[in-house]
Amino acid sequence: MRKILLWALGLTAVLSGAVVVARAAFGPFHLLVWVRSPLVGEGVAALAFTSLMLLRDGEPRAATGRPAIRSYALVLTLTAAALGASLWFPLVCDEYVLATQGRAISWISAGRAFLQAGGDGFYRPLADLSLSVDALWAGLDPPGWHVLGLLLHLANTTLALLLVWRLFRRPAVACWAAALFGIHGARLEGMMFLARFDELATGFVLGGLLLFDEYLESQRTPLLALSFAVMLAGLLSKESAFVFPLLALWLAVLHRRLDWRPPDWRVVRPILGYFALTAA
Repeated sequence: MRKILLWALGLTAVLSGAVVVARAAFGPFHLLVWVRSPLVGEGVAALAFTSLMLLRDGEPRAATGRPAIRSYALVLTLTAAALGASLWFPLVCDEYVLATQGRAISWISAGRAFLQAGGDGFYRPLADLSLSVDALWAGLDPPGWHVLGLLLHLANTTLALLLVWRLFRRPAVACWAAALFGIHGARLEGMMFLARFDELATGFVLGGLLLFDEYLESQRTPLLALSFAVMLAGLLSKESAFVFPLLALWLAVLHRRLDWRPPDWRVVRPILGYFALTAA
């Protein structure tokens, strides 16, 4: 039964991948049904390949081993090559408002961003201030406004890759996770659109989780303090970072630091602290 399931998932992945390639090469086409958007095919292929990864015999997490640097560099290079053309996309819709907002922020008045909501009513001071960084060199040039978004996306892809490698110690799994994160069409709006609130929040959450994961292994207090600072930066970027305490709890469970036995307070206290800071 397992072998049949593996063959079925492999065939599904190949066929859905072929649909995506055909859509990219020929545009919308009709094959039993209309194929207009590549996102459905990408989603099916991603789920099929991910399921194949999960069904493979996993290796236990170990303290030894090194990430495959060449493979990871290849994933990042392919991601940059696939998305590089977006640098020349023109600004659209709200991007003009955001660009104007970024050019209006001065470093003298930057402190006010932390004392009140932005022009859209949301409290995202770090993300708002990031637009002023673009304004330093972008002028009226779209690539200048988009380049920071691409760099943030590549950095987030690297962080996702490192986190998955730390969890599974399997280079193939980490490379697949990074490629899926980096190139899948459902993830790209945060990179291509000037409102990079999601990109910043994602980066800080992934960075904070990596620090907390290292703390769980080493119990080094400076790493824990730094993870709190990075999580706070995520909270100041977008509300989606509020999920951080739940993800930290999940990491602790994966480490088997939390189960039905008496809890390890060196693990419980930081997690309670994450929840308290998020609530505040």
